[in-house]
Amino acid sequence: MKTKRIEAYMCRTFKTTAEDGIPIYTIHLASVETSPKPPLTMDKEKYKGAYFEVTRGDYSPLLKLVNENLSKAMEYAANDNEKNMIKHYINSFREGDLNEHKEGSRYWIRDKGPIIETYQGFIETYRDPSGQRGEFEGFVAMVNKEMSKKFGSLVENAEGFIKLLPWGQDLEKDSFLRPDFTSLDVLTFSGSGIPAGINIPNYDEIRQNEGFKNVSLGNVIPAAYKESVIPFLSEADKQLLEKYRVAAFEVQVGLHELLGHGSGKLLRQNADGTFNFDKDNSPGTRRARRTTASSPHWVPPSRSAAPRPWDSISRCSPRYSSKEAEDVMYAHARARFVLMRLLELEGDGLLSVRETVPGADLLLSLQRDRLATDGKRIIGDFLVKLQAIKSTGEVAAGEALFQRYSELQEPWNRWRDIVLLHKQPRNIFVQPNTRVEGNNVELRRYAASAEGMVSSWVERFPDTSVDVVLETLADQDRRHYCELEALAV
Repeated sequence: MKTKRIEAYMCRTFKTTAEDGIPIYTIHLASVETSPKPPLTMDKEKYKGAYFEVTRGDYSPLLKLVNENLSKAMEYAANDNEKNMIKHYINSFREGDLNEHKEGSRYWIRDKGPIIETYQGFIETYRDPSGQRGEFEGFVAMVNKEMSKKFGSLVENAEGFIKLLPWGQDLEKDSFLRPDFTSLDVLTFSGSGIPAGINIPNYDEIRQNEGFKNVSLGNVIPAAYKESVIPFLSEADKQLLEKYRVAAFEVQVGLHELLGHGSGKLLRQNADGTFNFDKDNSPGTRRARRTTASSPHWVPPSRSAAPRPWDSISRCSPRYSSKEAEDVMYAHARARFVLMRLLELEGDGLLSVRETVPGADLLLSLQRDRLATDGKRIIGDFLVKLQAIKSTGEVAAGEALFQRYSELQEPWNRWRDIVLLHKQPRNIFVQPNTRVEGNNVELRRYAASAEGMVSSWVERFPDTSVDVVLETLADQDRRHYCELEALAV
């Protein structure tokens, strides 16, 4: 796919066997249209002992429904940016053309401060083991004006904050692209999970050169913490966390989206052979050489987008399916575990964990008076290494760095069982519906219960037409998953 400059956001790949016994990999683009259309599609070619072909039409009946509704939404667009945004989304889903979605995302960036915010497509890649294929998702949300003022102030001061980051100007973008940063209250979010904040689009060539939007989903944070249990802390620390956790997490989301995703430069070689940095005299390049083992120390033109280490090199987390498992998931969970272990291993008592009840309970203690000194130094040194890895796209070096701190060595391999004893059920978010009555719109709310969840879904999907489509698509794919079905029996 790299040789053909195909990005995997909106495709699935199926492996079958050709008539001559050679494996054939079918890269199937999601689109309404099903007929071949070069260069989007590609006839069968042989490459490194296997056949490859690119087809389209995956999820065709579902995307047809999506486009029908997007066409209706276009009638209510507030301006030309919104109209063009939706037009290019429709083109992308109809043709299976990722560049059309990128073009729609450019118009989305230009649509500054809308009252109603929406974005959809094959977006986040966290659930893909290879970290490349996007999960289809979409949201509709309303601006929280009061909270957005606070985030606007954060953006106004962002350039000053960036100068305080530990890696220095040579690994920072040539100019800060001031993003739109708003706090939204989610009306509906369709996907496998609802994040507390997002920084999109994910296309690095757009983020680096044209900009992005930061979004804090404000009503998700208090909902996620409602009635949550806090294990492994002293009573005093529990009270402190309960008092400040929502406010602290709002600040964390703001800084994470604005600075964590919005800062740092990709050292890139352009297609014409030039570089976007001084490859011979850049202090950043010299620092990268000290941090990473491979060469060259930049992102080559053959890679359409450089991986973001806090995403692609941390696809995994300590939530192992078993103690022996090597494949782990959940980027942010692993990152939190790595930061904790970093302070534990490098902090000389700054953070400690001990087993208070054998096989049943743990106590985490933190010397808060040392956070601004030793803690800041330890985290800063780690961030410099991480930024050098991000700038050069050195995934192997990043994985080695994260593996060092996320490995479950003794006693953590035992403590994992204790952690699982305290594991709480996953949150299920009950989302409202809207109903149009004449010139008025009614917001239908539901109880935060299993009954409320069922009622919300029944009223949202009153007929079974979508279910029929899903079942038909599942039957069409069944031959690719027959071995998995046999294992499940």
